[in-house]
Amino acid sequence: MRTHELIIDHASCWGCRTCELACKQENRDPVGVRLIRVLEEGPGWIGGTPEFTFCVLVCRHCDGPACVEVCPEDAISRREDGIVVLDDGACTGCGLCADACPYGAVASDPDRGVARKCNLCVHRVDRGLVPACADNVCPAHCIYFGDPGEIEREIARKHALRPRRPCPAGLSLQLDGSTPSSRASSSSQPEMRGTSDASGPCRSGSYPGANGTPRSRT
Repeated sequence: MRTHELIIDHASCWGCRTCELACKQENRDPVGVRLIRVLEEGPGWIGGTPEFTFCVLVCRHCDGPACVEVCPEDAISRREDGIVVLDDGACTGCGLCADACPYGAVASDPDRGVARKCNLCVHRVDRGLVPACADNVCPAHCIYFGDPGEIEREIARKHALRPRRPCPAGLSLQLDGSTPSSRASSSSQPEMRGTSDASGPCRSGSYPGANGTPRSRT
């Protein structure tokens, strides 16, 4: 049963990449391996002013994870609490999970020859802590971990207090016609809750790497 989720308010992200630093410090991955990535789209122009939008690429911990199905070593598993964990000690580096992930969220560690992805900091969560990226490190306060209903209500409350200017096509991060956020989880049919523009890096339906789109595994 899923009791907590990592939810990101993309519309409030300003691209500082502090989450990337927190993740790197926590997991000690080598240069080039990023378990969470901030993607930038823009500039777009509104009234002569340049505007950028950002979305955060991270494992979505799907309800029906494709990476689990294709792994020949059973190195990836989904826990009862919904967290999808990759045991890199059992990984042989075949790359099938990276190819199967529709969000391009599986990285490759070239030094060790294994796959790497966000395990939602299970070593912290199991001790009652929160993932490193959500541990009050984001200066924009756009990364949350906890009860999804409460988080979505808090995001909606903040957006009501701080209306955001509408973005032009290609920069909109309104998600599903509701609050601009995305969860590190999804249904068995993965859906990126991102931009409404089909050409940008946060395009609706996928992160970069989905549907045959080229991606870097690092």
